Amino acid sequence: MKDGVLRAFESGERRHGPVKQRRFAFTEADIRFEFRLEGKAYFASFPIDGTRERSHILNFVMGRDVFRIIAHPKKGENVDLVREKITLADREWHPVHIVLKGETITVEFNGRTWTAKHPVVAEPKANIGFGGESGGPAGDKAGALEFRKLKIIANP
Repeated sequence: MKDGVLRAFESGERRHGPVKQRRFAFTEADIRFEFRLEGKAYFASFPIDGTRERSHILNFVMGRDVFRIIAHPKKGENVDLVREKITLADREWHPVHIVLKGETITVEFNGRTWTAKHPVVAEPKANIGFGGESGGPAGDKAGALEFRKLKIIANP
């Protein structure tokens, strides 16, 4: 982290996963952050988890060519609530605004707004994080993910 920017990249064997995870209990929230993709970075994500046993509840995937909202009704089960083709510019900061209220999600991102509804949205949340895929095992020479300006207003 430098100057308020969390920078992350893969090193070693190619993989994707959490960049930063934090325990944060809430049910409803207004979430804002910015991210950018550099080099060969392909996508950034904002996963929201329940308990350790429950794992992912929701995941917001912001890729170079696709935006997804993925619900996880049960551990290991995926349901695309939104899957839309998009185009993201390299090295530009992209603001994201997520509102979770009851069973409804509203996301403003990349000049568009999406709304989806699913019972998992109303489940209690225990963890939030940043993740993604930064381009491969060559470290930040291949690519990097950067995140900044995280702001969450949450209700327990």
